[in-house]
Parts: sequence; C-alpha cells; structure tokens
Amino acid sequence: MNDELGGIYTKPDEYIFEHLNNLANTTIEYSKRNFDDNVDVKAIPDGLFTIFEANNKTLSYDSSVNDHHIWQYHKENGITKMGVYAGGKSKYSTAILRVLEGHVEASSLLNKAYIKHNFNDTTVQAGINMYPYNLDFRLFINKLEAEECTLLIPFCLCMGLPVFMNTIVLEKEKRLIETMKINGLLLYNYWLVNFAFDFLYYMMITLVFYVFGAYFLKMNFFIATSKWLFLTIFVGWGLSQISLAFFLSVFLQKASTATIVGYGFSIYMMGLATLLNGIIYGTPLRMPWYHYSIPTFVFHRCMQWLTQECTHEKCFRSLHQDIPGELQFCIFFLYV
Repeated sequence: MNDELGGIYTKPDEYIFEHLNNLANTTIEYSKRNFDDNVDVKAIPDGLFTIFEANNKTLSYDSSVNDHHIWQYHKENGITKMGVYAGGKSKYSTAILRVLEGHVEASSLLNKAYIKHNFNDTTVQAGINMYPYNLDFRLFINKLEAEECTLLIPFCLCMGLPVFMNTIVLEKEKRLIETMKINGLLLYNYWLVNFAFDFLYYMMITLVFYVFGAYFLKMNFFIATSKWLFLTIFVGWGLSQISLAFFLSVFLQKASTATIVGYGFSIYMMGLATLLNGIIYGTPLRMPWYHYSIPTFVFHRCMQWLTQECTHEKCFRSLHQDIPGELQFCIFFLYV
C-alpha cells in the first residue's frame, strides 16, 4: 500500500495516526453504530504484523490489532468489533468490541497459515475458552469504600480549620484577649489552652469518624488498616491544621472574614490536593519536593497511600509492615 501511495510513510504508525487525526476532526453521532463507510475507517487496518524471521524452522513476528476505545473506529467485520441485532421486528442493534479476542484471532490466522504451509495434512483449530467468573461483591465493595475514603475523609477533616480560626479572631475582634490580659492572663497560657482545646475537639471528631467506619459501618478500610498508623497520621494532621489556623488568624481582624477565608482556603486546597495527587502525580509518581511543605497536600497523600493499598487488598496492618518511603516522608512532614 505504501508503494502505491508513493512511499510517503516511513513507518506504519505514521499512516495509522494520519487517519486517526482525520477521524478526530470528524463528527460522529454516538447512536450511529456502523461507521464503515467512512474513508478513514476503511483505511485503518484491523491488524498489523511485523515479521522478523520466517522459514521452515522459525516463525518470529509481532502482532497488534486496532484497540481504539471509540467503537465507531472499528470495522464491523467480527475481528475487533461485532454487530448484534435483536432480530424480528425489533430495530434494536448494538456493537461489541472484542479487542482481546481479535488479537488472539489475528495471531491464530498467521500461525495456522504457517503450520498449514509446513504440514499439508494438518488442520489447526483455535479458540478462546472463557472460564467461569464469579464476582466477589465483598471485594468490590471494599475497593469502592476505600476509594470513597480518599475523597470524603480529607474533605471532612479539613473543616476544622475555619472553626479554629473563627474562635481566635472572634476573641480578638471583641477585644476579649485584651480584657483577659488586663486581668493577668499570660499569652503563653492563652495559646496553650487554645491549642489543647482545639486538638481535643479535633480528636473527638476524628474518633467519631473512626468508630462509625470501623464498628458501625464495618468498612474494611478502617478495620484492616493499623490503628497506630491512623493515629500517627491523624494526630499529625491535627497539629498541622491547628498551627495553620493560628498562623492565618494573625492576618485577620473580623470573625466573619475568618470563616469565609477558612472554608474557602480549606476547600480549595483540599480540592487542589485531590487533583494533583489523584490525577497529575498519582502513585507511584512522587510529588514535587516543594509540595511537601504544604500540610494539606501531605495529609491527602497519606490518605491516598492508605486507600490505594486497601484497594489492592494489602492494607497496612501494622507499623512494622513495609511502609513505602514516600508515605514515611509524608508522615515526617506532618510533624515538621
């Protein structure tokens, strides 16, 4: 084919991608099952063979098939796509992608031709045997629960920041701090009591989440993961969150502003952490080094590691288990 076109393609990929680019600019109705009349769909091969060596003793080749996820880009010839008709008066029809079966069939065609060439009296029949598949619903639910936890728990536990900020800024706005100082209050004691109260409040909320998840909802994520690892991460996040609230409250003078800034900052930063950790720098990739200086990113990364291991049925059941280096790194930065 390349010779007929004047030898303009140096690799098969160049030919295939040219027609795929043309299809990308072509409007296709999703309901249109068959797009075989399109010139670019006709041009895309169902399979491609690269022969390295072929003789009476050796057949060495590499095979590939059209595995594009858009089903209209496949010809409806039974190799990688198969049409299904309801029959009778029904007009219902659909198409099924069969990329795996098509790959096996494409390789089988070449294998059978090679064997037939060497052994005229031999006939080879090939097929795929689908073994019984029993869906483990409990395992599926455990994975779904773990994935939900990586989204819900960080967002829920970051909502303490505006509460901590509001309390401090409100006392500053009402000049309660000045009144207490006049009556002999030491600022050291004031900040110490505020820190202890906020931390106790945060730990009670965290305990409610853990008790409901482990004992009432019986979620595998809470049951299978080490309690001490949870405690280490949650305590670190609580300390970081309270310290951040104290720092941000210095720049605010009104409680209403503190509430708005607190909620906006918490939701925005946790949403950004979800985007960066879940999509851009998803494990096993590592975050850029400067992201570890932001407590929100670090806490979300810790939760992502915990949930990822549970989705693979390898929850961290103890602190003595092999904990990934990045998770140790993140726990360290929660306390720095």
